[in-house]
Amino acid sequence: MAFLDAFYERLESENTPGPGVLGVPAQMEGEHLTDEEREYALGVLGDGLLALSDPSLGGGYEDLPASVRKAAEGPFLQEPGGEEMPYHLVVYQEDARALSDLLKHTDPELQGGYALSTNLSLSSGAYLHYWGSEGDDGWLTSEEIAPLVDVGTRNKDTNYFMLTGTHLDPELGIEYAEHERTNAVEGLFTYEWHDEGATARQLTDWLAEDLDSDDYQESSRAGRAFAGFMETVTDPEMYESLINTGVHVTEGENDYKDASFTHFNTELANSFADIFNAHIHSFAEGSVWEESGAPIEGIGNYDPDSRIVDIGPEERAIFMQYLMGNDESAADVVESVDIYQQIEAAAFLESGQEKSTARGAGTIQGLLEEALKRDSEDRSADLKETVDRNKQVTGFLVDEAGNLADKIPIIGKAISKGMGLASDSIVDAIVNGEFDVSPRHPTYTSTEYIEQNFRLEALDYVSQKYPEELNNVVRPDEFRTLMEGGVLTIERGGEVLTADDIDENFILDSSIELTIEKNIGNWNSSVRSGDGLNTMDDALGDIMYDIEIITSDERTKSGSERVEDFTGTFTGAYNDTNNFFERQRESRN
Repeated sequence: MAFLDAFYERLESENTPGPGVLGVPAQMEGEHLTDEEREYALGVLGDGLLALSDPSLGGGYEDLPASVRKAAEGPFLQEPGGEEMPYHLVVYQEDARALSDLLKHTDPELQGGYALSTNLSLSSGAYLHYWGSEGDDGWLTSEEIAPLVDVGTRNKDTNYFMLTGTHLDPELGIEYAEHERTNAVEGLFTYEWHDEGATARQLTDWLAEDLDSDDYQESSRAGRAFAGFMETVTDPEMYESLINTGVHVTEGENDYKDASFTHFNTELANSFADIFNAHIHSFAEGSVWEESGAPIEGIGNYDPDSRIVDIGPEERAIFMQYLMGNDESAADVVESVDIYQQIEAAAFLESGQEKSTARGAGTIQGLLEEALKRDSEDRSADLKETVDRNKQVTGFLVDEAGNLADKIPIIGKAISKGMGLASDSIVDAIVNGEFDVSPRHPTYTSTEYIEQNFRLEALDYVSQKYPEELNNVVRPDEFRTLMEGGVLTIERGGEVLTADDIDENFILDSSIELTIEKNIGNWNSSVRSGDGLNTMDDALGDIMYDIEIITSDERTKSGSERVEDFTGTFTGAYNDTNNFFERQRESRN
């Protein structure tokens, strides 16, 4: 550390008066160095600066050369003293380019000290907030700003402050321009990045990634940061800035002049979707109304045992609206909600606790539809014509939705933690691949399909857990009906049976394998609507009436009673959520 201190002091003094250490990148230009040699040398110099700034290595922010500190702070964080000249924007932009050159090739495993990282994040975000232009007149380009953001966001304590406003471990004696924090966050999110926000998403990725860390300090920090992050991004002023950015996006024949930040920064949208998946139980959990009848508002504290943060319905809808602004993240979230509902349905069939399973599934369905509605309204206002995101997003699901194998463990863990389930629960069986969850084609007029969907879930549950119960179905022709409609596939020894193979003497035994097609879009076209669909519903209803489902505490009810229990609670929560937002609209009008 003494060597680094002396080394950079010498570099600084040899370029003073002048740019100091920031003059070195320009001195390395020319034919005396190849591009590879220059990048290597700059990387070594940048690594030294990061090490010198880090108190955990014996350095600190005040040990950095003055030219580096000045560029790290920029004109937005500095208050010139005495007769000192203001730090003009033109000079700062040249200094920022030089600092960017020094940091661009640093070891990605190295991070700067807290003060350097925080000032880099604050100053680059402030620049984007106030002067987000990019062009030929000296403005910093996206590629030039990205290294500053990259290095600043490597420090998770800095990210914690940026997202929450709370310092975890600040360097003593260093002043931080806290009033610039939200401006910086808004600038980082709404800037039209060349990499669609791949660098800027480092600010938020760790909220989902660290939640499952084996290190309690890391997981707890991520959970607490999520609560503060939600407060920051759902603030009304921030919401307005993030939804109406002033950025133009052309999409086919549509020209959006005031796009949402997720519309063009796809990587940031995907980062937000990862956060949603990791905390999906917090979005689904809880009522939208207080017992007094007042609406629930604001963001609560993080509970490390359940991993739940109490979130008001308005704040939940705002965050989910951000996700609807991008086709890829919208499809991702629709699929995640579908998976959540299927896992909750299985948990109910095992436990019989509809209040803690069906309610969340109904609430999150209402929130999804509200988010789609809001995004439709925002796009319609921008284009001056009607946009239906329900239909648009449905069309993107096949192409854009993610891998179930990746999402199921994340969503399953969120549910297990939130409900405090035992390690041998059906949710863990789903996470471990012992119980299959398959994608469905979601519907948005859910009141019409709730009962049908849950009958399918119940049939799938029984067919996987104890298929011999289906031998109690009185009329085997119900199976034939479902097989002919493409709802049910029966195999014996790897051979697919036909409806003609199912007679009065047919017995389900260990040689039989059942598969339930829960995606109505994959049924035979003749039974997807009208009388054909009614026939499928009748067959499912008759089967539910004939079978019994035994919960983990050995309570027995018929399948039809289980369906009624779940759908009643689901519908109640779904309607409560819809009514909440309808009242909001009425009060605004």
